[in-house]
This record gives sequence, structure tokens and C-alpha cells, in this order.
Amino acid sequence: MKLRHWLGILVSVLCLWWALKGVHWHEVRVALAAARLEFLLLAGLGSILVGVVLRALRWHVFLPRHEEVESAELINATGVGLMVNNVLPARIGEFVRAYVLARRTPIPLTTVIGSLFVERLFDAAVLVFFLVAGVLASDVPQRMVWLAWVGGAVLALLLLFEVLLLRFPERIIAVIRRLTAPLLPARWEAGLEGALLKFVDGLQPLRNPRRVLLAALFTFALWGANGFLYYLGLLAFGLERIGYGGAMLVQSVASLGVSVPSSPGFVGTFQAFVVEALAAFGVERDVAVGYSIAFHAAQYLPVTLYGFYLLGRVNLSWREIGRSEKRVERELADQAEVA
Repeated sequence: MKLRHWLGILVSVLCLWWALKGVHWHEVRVALAAARLEFLLLAGLGSILVGVVLRALRWHVFLPRHEEVESAELINATGVGLMVNNVLPARIGEFVRAYVLARRTPIPLTTVIGSLFVERLFDAAVLVFFLVAGVLASDVPQRMVWLAWVGGAVLALLLLFEVLLLRFPERIIAVIRRLTAPLLPARWEAGLEGALLKFVDGLQPLRNPRRVLLAALFTFALWGANGFLYYLGLLAFGLERIGYGGAMLVQSVASLGVSVPSSPGFVGTFQAFVVEALAAFGVERDVAVGYSIAFHAAQYLPVTLYGFYLLGRVNLSWREIGRSEKRVERELADQAEVA
């Protein structure tokens, strides 16, 4: 494994230690035993409908040649990618997702990669919006308020960077090249430049205002529906007092937290951020840990099993999965050399 894979596992171990520090396991078992299974089962079913199907359908909006791609192929690639994220470290599933779609459609791999960069930007924008809105609407600790405003400031800078990159791509990339050349090895610099070029390509469909509006509406719907799954988890543990708005806040903290490379399935990082988010609503740590374990399992198992099923449909071997990361990195480096 690469260094960043080991670093991701280290991050997960530290987060898991933090989440479980001082926990009374007897109380955790009591909370798990009292949880209402029907709500967790609904959340598990929803994880496939929302996390895989709705996410895949939204992907259409970010692809410049979307009319050439069947929805079934987007679902296949998304489901396999999420499954790989759950069983391999460092979000390798994102590379696999791009590789599967490019392998089974006329769209070039580099174009698919660009669409994923832009998709992540929309996800971050909507999650930060819900985070800031939740903090403003709730009586939460000061550290949560600080996190929301920092997230908002970072997002504003990212959006400004996006606009400038779309308007003046050559100039912005040239400036970044001058800044990074003394600091990064040539291979890393080429990869960064290739990623930026693909990000610019991914932004091209969004020159159409209708596409921007559709992408925003799809993303709000996606995370709004996914937040309802978090709310079902709260109902399972008798935490309905937190409400749907609170569930959206917990989702924002957890989803932004697991965006960093970590162990397979985001074990550790998910628990740490969910426990901290629930603490803002006065939930006892033992109950919060129980929620983080049960809800995580309710989302992890169905998506992973469905992904294994889709893996057979796309006829992809584990050897090809292992090579997909290098293939994507090579495409980014080649793109930088061509430019």
C-alpha cells in the first residue's frame, strides 16, 4: 500500500480512539439492544436508493455527453465505487468509479474524472450550507459555530477559485505552476496540473445556467433525502427531539469529516464526527457511540452487498480494481504533459 493509504488508516485509528475514549460499553450495549430495528432497516434500504441510485442519476448533469450514457451504467459505476470505498482504504472507490464508467461508455476517462471533481465541489457546497444553517438555527457549542464559519469561508474561497479557473484557466494554472514548482516533485506537479485541467473540463457543462440550477437542485435533493436517513437513525434510538434539522447538521459534520482519506468504510472517522455532532445536542456519549455504530452498519452493509452484486454485472476483476488508481493518476499526468 502507498504512504497515503497508511496515513488514512492512522487517521481512522486516532479518530476511533477519540470516539471511544471514556465509553461505558455496558451502556452502549443497552442502547443498541433498545434500538428500533425497523427504522434502521428503512435507513439501510434508503442508503441504496439515495446513496447509489439518486447519486448516479445526478451524475448525468455533470457529464458533458450525458445523452450517450444509460442510467444503468451510472448506477453500476456508482455502486461498485461505493463498495470499493467500503472495503479498500483512501477512497480508492472514486478512481474505480471513474474507471468503470469510462470502460463501459464512449466518454473518455479524463472527462469522467473531471465530472467527479465538480460533483465533489457541489457536495461540499451544499453540506457547508446545511452546516451553517443548522448552526444558526440551533443552540450548539461555540466550537460547532467556529467549524461552520470556517467551513463557510473555505467554501467561499473555493467558489471564487472555481469562477476564476473557469474564466481564466491558462492564467490560473500558470500561477499555480510557478508557486508549486519549487515545492513539489515533478511527478506530483504533473498530477496536480492534470487534475486542475480535468477540473476545468468538468466545469464546462456548467457554463449553461440551466445545468447549474439542475445540479444544485439535484444536490440539495440528494443530501436532503440522505439527511432523512440520519433522522430515521435518530428515531431508532429515541432521539426524535433532535429533529430533522438536527439530523441534517449531524449529516453535514459526518460527511465533511469522512471526506479525508481514511480506513475502508470510513470506520473511525465516521464514529468520531457523529459522536461530536450528537454531543452538541446533549446526547450522552454512550448513546451517541451506539448510534454511530448501528447507523453506520445500516448504511455500510446494504451498499457493500449491492456493490458486490454490481461488480459481477460489470465483469470487473479485483486485479483491474487495483490497477485503476494508477490508470487514473497516469491519465492526469498525461493530460498535464499534453497541455
